Amino acid sequence: ADVPTLDLLFDDIARTAVGTRLSTGTYFDARGLLSTAAANVPRVSYDPATLLPNGLMLEPASTNLFLRSQEFETSWSRFGLLAFGSGSIANDATAPDGTATMDRIVEDTSTGAHGVYKSVAYTNGLSYTISVYAKAKERSAIYVQLPAAFFGSNIAYFNLATGALGTITGGTATICHVGNGIYRCTFTALCTSGGSNNTLIRIASPINTTAYTGDGTSGLYLWGAQVEAL
Repeated sequence: ADVPTLDLLFDDIARTAVGTRLSTGTYFDARGLLSTAAANVPRVSYDPATLLPNGLMLEPASTNLFLRSQEFETSWSRFGLLAFGSGSIANDATAPDGTATMDRIVEDTSTGAHGVYKSVAYTNGLSYTISVYAKAKERSAIYVQLPAAFFGSNIAYFNLATGALGTITGGTATICHVGNGIYRCTFTALCTSGGSNNTLIRIASPINTTAYTGDGTSGLYLWGAQVEAL
């Protein structure tokens, strides 16, 4: 008799899984692409770098608090960057879902921080995770920061050339290669005072550097930013 492969066994489990999910959910499919499953459809995930099956995804519900989370060219505020259409480039590289929707942000020549930000409302006493997919270009490091007024001293650096973490303060961080030189960078910290304020994603040059003088031509790629309460 034929012996079922591991991925077919996972598919069979998924078809018979019991549970509900009221909205769509993302997962990496057998091609290594970030895909979306309809509400109540089980998800069998695969490692996007090796294409080995990880199994049936079971996770609590969460909401992305970043609206229009990958449209850095229209929906995000920017500082120390060239404008989109004048240096920064929208939809310039292939994203984890296989679409050409990764934005390239390019620093200007100012001295200071270079990046993007968006305001989010936070609740005291909850932990939050910020995540973003990033890929090196001329620059090969980013850092993320939740609002200091609500989270205290917190920052996480990510090396997009080596896949290593840099300095981490006030929380915990992970970096995971998802194929094609793209890394999913995550940082989790506890909110100790609630309110609305800006959450930041910045270029670090070099790693563990918060401010530097830009050259007006260098940058990197961002896509799919999220902030979720745990």
